[in-house]
Amino acid sequence: MKAPGTYLPLMLAAIILLSAPSCSDRGGRVSAALAAADSLMMTRPQAALDTLNGIDSTEVRKMSRRDRAFYTILTTEAGYKCYQPVAKDTAISEAVRYYRRRGPENRLARALTMQGAVLYERGDPEGTMAAYKEAEPIVDKNEEKELAGLLHTRIGELYHTTFSDSENAIYHYRTALQDFEVAGAGHRLAAANLTLSRMLLRDSADIGREFFIRGTSYAELLKDTLNLIESANQKAQYLSMHEKAHLQAARLSGRMLNSDYRKWMTKPVLNSFCQIAAEGYLESGRPDSADFFLYQMTAVDATDSLLVHSVMRKMAEKEGDMAQYLKHDRRISEIVRAVNDHVEELSLKDKETAAEIRYAVFKARFRTMLAVSAATVFLLIAILAVMLTSKYRKSSVLLKGHIKKGTEVINRLFGADNKDISESETDDIRRFADAIERAAMNKQETQEKLVRISVELTSIIDTVLSALRKYPNPETFLRIISDTLENHKATILADSKVIVDTIYPGFTDKLANNFTNLTQNDLSIVTLTLCGFSSDGICWLTGIKTESLAVYRSNINRKMGYSGKLSDNLFRMISEDFH
Repeated sequence: MKAPGTYLPLMLAAIILLSAPSCSDRGGRVSAALAAADSLMMTRPQAALDTLNGIDSTEVRKMSRRDRAFYTILTTEAGYKCYQPVAKDTAISEAVRYYRRRGPENRLARALTMQGAVLYERGDPEGTMAAYKEAEPIVDKNEEKELAGLLHTRIGELYHTTFSDSENAIYHYRTALQDFEVAGAGHRLAAANLTLSRMLLRDSADIGREFFIRGTSYAELLKDTLNLIESANQKAQYLSMHEKAHLQAARLSGRMLNSDYRKWMTKPVLNSFCQIAAEGYLESGRPDSADFFLYQMTAVDATDSLLVHSVMRKMAEKEGDMAQYLKHDRRISEIVRAVNDHVEELSLKDKETAAEIRYAVFKARFRTMLAVSAATVFLLIAILAVMLTSKYRKSSVLLKGHIKKGTEVINRLFGADNKDISESETDDIRRFADAIERAAMNKQETQEKLVRISVELTSIIDTVLSALRKYPNPETFLRIISDTLENHKATILADSKVIVDTIYPGFTDKLANNFTNLTQNDLSIVTLTLCGFSSDGICWLTGIKTESLAVYRSNINRKMGYSGKLSDNLFRMISEDFH
């Protein structure tokens, strides 16, 4: 049966397990690189990617799970922002699983957003929406409004392009614009306003015009090429659809297609300009010019196919070719029907519900983790108090028995005639009196030490409870606890020796005297082991790397002439001395 110390895990061990940083990367080089890349991500993604690429592959393999998860988020974000393909990124799912279990919430939201981007490139819109919807309530409640705006923009795009849901697309585009305005992200306001105006101009020119004017102003102010192209495309569409200025719209589109802007145009934008130009020239009675722009169009996806067949149908109508008109009309109907069928199959509402349930489970799991942590702390304090009280009651009874016997001897000796007391008996009485005095002093000193330890533990507990109440954000909570433990690290080491000496008087001194080759670090590992600290806790308190702790324990065993598990050997030695 193991000694009682086996069941004496201190509450400090529990707190350290919850918040102590990894023993690896103590130099902080990798952590500094990750922090630098994170700070560059929003404004200079290429610089962030270069910073991440500067981390050696061997350092990546040695990263803790926490650092590796963060590294995965950053590399995926940087690649995505630099227009690199991310469809083959499988590590992002591991990062999502890690942050679902461990938090913090803001990292989970970033991981989910990147998972959505990866799934979108893989052609999985359902999975994309599920990831985005799970991230949505997290970013909405946090203070990082720019990130929230980016997420709502992506959700809006998905509603618009894949699910053909204009109402929800407009809602998320509006929310994104509000988030960017609150965040003061001026570099995103051109795109946000123009994205919203594109949706609104279809139904209400008056409402859409307001956002169009603002978006164009921001684009001109920032000399934003892509958004200047978007502004010109919307203006051409507006002239054609609402003002029926077909020739003016066609000429504007033609100028854009023949300018330096063309090299910046994506296929969908180029097709849109070609469609406006072709239809504008058709309406203006210039079929040759319409042909010129029609044959520049390429059908890449369903949307592009609709544009091409729409122009060809109108051209057949103008030429009076009803067979070609009906052919293209049927093709348009088939494409629209296929898109609608696909949207119905996606079961978006089910995905939203599943995402909401998953987020609720995450929140419940995190609240449970905090509650269990607090309960563990109080339970360990109670165990410690009971065991120390029991030990001292036993010691007190023994001390009273010795004092009673000593008093009887003294009374008997002093009750006799002084001439009957020998010199040796007088020395015995003096030594016994000194022993009683030393015992009383030791007990008082030990009590004072325990009071000091109790005060310190109470202070740490108070900090934990205050942080738990004040900081619902898990990242802030863990930082407060980590700082608190860092400030108490030296006294925790000293207190562990006091506790061991209190429960097993003289054991550490005997160990140091019998095995003079044990270093101070060795003795610290011994006392922390006897107090019930975990490997992570010992590693953090002593500054030893995780992979080196096993070597230290093996060396301590060797110096003492033992083999096997260090904790078993220590408790066996205690059993021999105290039982």
